[in-house]
Amino acid sequence: MSDLPEGVELSELPGGVRVVTEAVPSVRSVALGLWTRTGSRDEGPGQEGL
Repeated sequence: MSDLPEGVELSELPGGVRVVTEAVPSVRSVALGLWTRTGSRDEGPGQEGL
């Protein structure tokens, strides 16, 4: 993906999970966010809701 900012890397795990990482040398912490490509738009008729 060429439109990523400098220092940002995109990797894909064997199971298809994509991981985006960015090193920030000036801080001594880790931040984590998780997004899934699922939701109501992926539900078929009769599968709505929980």
